[in-house]
Amino acid sequence: MLNKQDVAIIRELAAQVAEIAALPVQEEKRPLWRKLNARRPERAMVMIDRATPERHKPHV
Repeated sequence: MLNKQDVAIIRELAAQVAEIAALPVQEEKRPLWRKLNARRPERAMVMIDRATPERHKPHV
């Protein structure tokens, strides 16, 4: 079970994601990503995944 601090952090992060998703530039990008995913790219697209370092640690 999540504690109150964890819930607050998750809500703040979700608000940031929603804010970015609502930017006007995202309306331009959305159809471009759909076309790319349908293998009919209109232009090159770049996605930067700001993953946590733990995801990229070698398994030992």
